[in-house]
Amino acid sequence: MRSILSVFLLGLLCAQEPAAQEWDARITDVRGEVTVLPADGDAQGVEAEKDMPLASGDRIATGTDAGAEISLEGDHVIYLRANSDFTLQSARHSDSIFNLTLGSLLAKLQKLGEGRQLKVRTPTAVAAVRGTEFGVEISPENPDETYVGVFDEGKVAVSDESGHEEILGSNQEIQVLRGQRAAMPYQLKRFVRHRRFVRSLDRRMLALRKTWKPLPAAQRLERRLEILQRLRQRRQELRQKMREKRNRPDKRRPADLRPDQKKMEKFREEIRKRRRQGQ
Repeated sequence: MRSILSVFLLGLLCAQEPAAQEWDARITDVRGEVTVLPADGDAQGVEAEKDMPLASGDRIATGTDAGAEISLEGDHVIYLRANSDFTLQSARHSDSIFNLTLGSLLAKLQKLGEGRQLKVRTPTAVAAVRGTEFGVEISPENPDETYVGVFDEGKVAVSDESGHEEILGSNQEIQVLRGQRAAMPYQLKRFVRHRRFVRSLDRRMLALRKTWKPLPAAQRLERRLEILQRLRQRRQELRQKMREKRNRPDKRRPADLRPDQKKMEKFREEIRKRRRQGQ
């Protein structure tokens, strides 16, 4: 037992140094069905939970009519909209890279400090920001079509696959298609419908700053491990209950069944028997 604990503590200590150089990133709000696929390779994923710390390599998927809010140290907010697939590829302060492979996000970032930068990558574009209100959307009709927009504040540098770069200013957006040069920026159009929501992020950030409690790297790792273990245990318990319910004999059926009903009941019982034998 001591050897197992020693190995765990050693791993935790080794992980502290890189984690200390990463954003204190957490899920701060969950709406609807949101799944986190941790960087440790859990392909099934766990249900997203408020205040869950995130680490480099974590992937977040939002379902229909769902959304997830991510905050970086209480000073920056990224909102993943419904039907989105987002990966926190690198949470390092010096080179933050977020991958968006489906869906869309809206964000408000304070001006990043010296030596810090953040990029959002899609299948066709890279948006580099230093502090602004912006949105990124992959067209639901065409995954090879990316839109990037800037709202009332800041600038965003958008690069296409060839490396050609265009600078977006306030109230501008751009379209980037696979295999084509990025179009010239034009007046905000596609993202206009999100302006009110983005403006509401000012109040949201103010609320986060009031309640945010910074966590050292070691505490973030420990809390993350505890949450993942608890959620995985809950998932296992739910599956066990479903198996028990499926295998439970159906006692609600009347004894005086018609011949056709008896035949169907016999068929169902045979299926249940085979399932039990296959476990």
